[in-house]
Amino acid sequence: VDTRRVIIAFYHFIWNASYLFLYLIPIFTFASLGYSDTTCRSVETLMLELSGREFLITDGLEKQLSVPYISQEGSFPNGCESVSATMLLRYYGFDITPDEFIDSYLPCEPVRISWGTRYGPNPKLVYAGDPRSDSDGYGCFAPVIVKAMNSYLSGKGYYAKNVTGTSLSTLASTYIDSGNPVLVWGTVGMKEIDRIIQWQSDDRTESFLYPANEHCMVFSGYDGENYWFSDPYDSNGTVAYPISDSVMAYNQLGTQAVVIMKSDKQ
Repeated sequence: VDTRRVIIAFYHFIWNASYLFLYLIPIFTFASLGYSDTTCRSVETLMLELSGREFLITDGLEKQLSVPYISQEGSFPNGCESVSATMLLRYYGFDITPDEFIDSYLPCEPVRISWGTRYGPNPKLVYAGDPRSDSDGYGCFAPVIVKAMNSYLSGKGYYAKNVTGTSLSTLASTYIDSGNPVLVWGTVGMKEIDRIIQWQSDDRTESFLYPANEHCMVFSGYDGENYWFSDPYDSNGTVAYPISDSVMAYNQLGTQAVVIMKSDKQ
C-alpha cells in the first residue's frame, strides 16, 4: 500500500467525514488488493470527480512534456487556436507552421458591423474573423480545430479527437501521463471571463456569445500545485498556473479539449 497517497488524500478531505467513504476507502481497498498505481490513480480520479472537486494528488510527483513552443505575439494576435494546434502537431513530428495551418486548413469567416449590429459565423463551425488581425479576430471552439487538424492529418497515421467534457485531472492521468499533451480552451492568464461579445448570424436566426478573453493553450504537465501549459500568448513560454485557476478557466469555456491519437490503420 502506498501510505503516502492515503495520507495526502486524508489531509484534503478530513474536514468532511463523508468523503472518507466516497474517496479514501475505495483507494485504500484497491491499493491493498495489489492493483497497479495506474489503476489506483484512475479510481482516485473517479472518486474526486464524483465528489464534485478536482485536486491533482501527485504525491510529490510531477510530469512535464516537452512541447515545441511557438509564440502568437506579433503575427497572430488572435490566433491562439491555430498556434496551439501547430505546437501540438509539431510535438508529434509534423512539419507545419501556423501560417500553413491557417491558410490551408482553418475555415474563417468575417465578423462585420452593420447599422450598429455585429454579424458573424457560428464559432463552433468556423473561425470568427481573422486570426492575424488585432481588431477583427475573435476565435473558434474545439470542433473547428478538430476538423482542421484532421484535414491536415488525413493519411498520416494520426487523427484529432474531441475529448470535450473531460476534467483536467482526467486529462492529466489519461493523456499527459501517457506522453500525450492536450489542446485546451481557457482564458488569458486563467482569469475569469471579463466580457462577452455577441453577434448575430447573417440570416438573424441565431445569436452567438463569445468570451472576449478566450484563450487556447497546450496542456503539457503538472506538479503538486499547478497545471503546466505551453501558452502562446505574449511569448509566455511554458507557464505554471495554479490548479484552482486552471480548473475555473477551463470549466468556464466548457471543458473543451482535443488530443491527437494514432490511427488503428496505418
